[in-house]
Amino acid sequence: MMMSLKIMLSGMLGAVLLAGLAHADFPNAPLETCKKLQQQIDQAIATGQSQLVIQPGIYRIAPPTSGSKPHLIIRDAKNLHIVAKDVQLLCTTLNRALDIEGCEGLILEGVSIDYDPLPFTQATVIALSADHKTIDMKIHDGYPPVGDRVRISVIDPNTRRIKTGTWTRYSGTFSTLANGLIRLSQPRPIVDTLAVGDYLVLSRKTLSPHAVMLTRCRKTTLKQVTLNTSTSFGFLELAGDANHYDNLIITPGSIPAEASEPRLLSTLADGFHSKHSRKGPLVENCRFDHMGDDGIAINGDFILVLDSDANVKHPTVTMAFKRKPYVQVGDRIMGLKSDTGVPIGVATVRAMVPVKFDAQALTELKKQVLPDLRHAKYLFNKEVYQLTLDKPLSVNRGDIASCPDRNGSGFVVRNNTITDNRARGILVKASDGIIENNTVANCSMSGIVLGPEIDYWMEADFSRNVIIRGNTIRAVNHGVSNPGNIFAGAISIVGSGIMPAGGQRDITIQNNAIEQTTGLAMLITSAMDVIITNNKIHQPHLYAGGQGANLHIPSSAVIYVTESQKVMLKGNTVSSPGKHMGKMLQTGDNTQVFSNDGLRLIEH
Repeated sequence: MMMSLKIMLSGMLGAVLLAGLAHADFPNAPLETCKKLQQQIDQAIATGQSQLVIQPGIYRIAPPTSGSKPHLIIRDAKNLHIVAKDVQLLCTTLNRALDIEGCEGLILEGVSIDYDPLPFTQATVIALSADHKTIDMKIHDGYPPVGDRVRISVIDPNTRRIKTGTWTRYSGTFSTLANGLIRLSQPRPIVDTLAVGDYLVLSRKTLSPHAVMLTRCRKTTLKQVTLNTSTSFGFLELAGDANHYDNLIITPGSIPAEASEPRLLSTLADGFHSKHSRKGPLVENCRFDHMGDDGIAINGDFILVLDSDANVKHPTVTMAFKRKPYVQVGDRIMGLKSDTGVPIGVATVRAMVPVKFDAQALTELKKQVLPDLRHAKYLFNKEVYQLTLDKPLSVNRGDIASCPDRNGSGFVVRNNTITDNRARGILVKASDGIIENNTVANCSMSGIVLGPEIDYWMEADFSRNVIIRGNTIRAVNHGVSNPGNIFAGAISIVGSGIMPAGGQRDITIQNNAIEQTTGLAMLITSAMDVIITNNKIHQPHLYAGGQGANLHIPSSAVIYVTESQKVMLKGNTVSSPGKHMGKMLQTGDNTQVFSNDGLRLIEH
């Protein structure tokens, strides 16, 4: 018999209780279940409820319409507390799980989200050619078939994390062999440590949709929310303001039916990503593991300068935005030299209007100043605006700008555990923030990074006034030794590559524990006014590095400082170094370091 929908109103709290909806209750259960959930959310918002309680249970859901619509939407909620403890949303398509739009004071608590079917598959290497161009694999029982446009990571079957010394694979063609194996044929040889018996994770190579997306939300809280997989990012906030993320969990879900091997992947890309936030997020007490990319990322976007007019009475600047314009009237614009990252000046936007532009000239400018821009065909090609400023900004065609009010500044990242992911643990491109008391372990790249990307992703900004303290960083940078990779330190403070001093400013690195490093414990470049104090570096250089060799970064140093001014070291120690350690402190060109016994070797 169809289960009735029970609605109970509490006069004190204005609460709504939604009864569980079982799979057998509807002819088209996922669709009908999703509609019922959506109706209850919409009703709670429309009637000004203060609390919506969803009864525990597993809810198989499908989007209410075909196409790319999300499974569920929470829109324009004000001061609503949605309690979803012991509730699992099982998404039956690869659309976004949850859209949260225009909310203020919303609290979403307790929900768990997973996908069936999974957006990835996994396999065991059965055979491979000597040059690694051809790989024969067996898909693990109970996992989906190989799709198209995949990204492939190599997993150590013993540790179940990215295998040391392996590259991520992005291209190739798949064919099915007579014995049921799958063959991957790649256009060029890849030299790495891949071997027969290794596991592979094959995930959808896509930029969207992200599983949970918050857009234009203010003072919104996600608490005790669990995510087992995603179709790209796990959690994405866009244009947020002072949102709070507490006790989020990202971890691989349960073993699929008819499978014997546990899942090897959680989110396909970043675990948590914040972009264009006015006040940056508070991310605390979270546990993220086995993501396909960075753990926590906070950033904005750079803007490309096309023209400027320094007329004192009517100063303007014409700019191309990466995608949609995210700057608003009243925001500050900071001009920067694209080759150095050094600030040119700051002005406030008084007005902005779209203007016509020469598409061919813009394409040529991108080729000239942004030769390595990802997806260049689709970026900086539509949204061109003329901004009227409160004072002249001395930028020229080909320079860049950022918006300090839309880069997530004022962020706090504390008491989180990030482990076993591909890429970096914490990647910040914002200012006036704190990264403290986190544990970052077994990332294939750096543990904590402050560094913009001028060109590749055009993600802003340089960081100013950031404190990195009390963190434990262990066994990171264990992936392949990439000679072109700037992120060579367990903690890396960098420019977009090695740039002159002045982009990164007023950085404090104190009381951190850095353990079992591959290569550098710290890389400092393109910086000014950096304090490095009372950090304990234990067992550095257990393994040979090699990151950044093409940039002349000495991987045998414990701390390497180059192209930086006014860097002070005090009270830092090194203990039980590995055989690959060379100099403890090494400096490069145009560098000013104050270190009176600031880094010393001690007995452990």
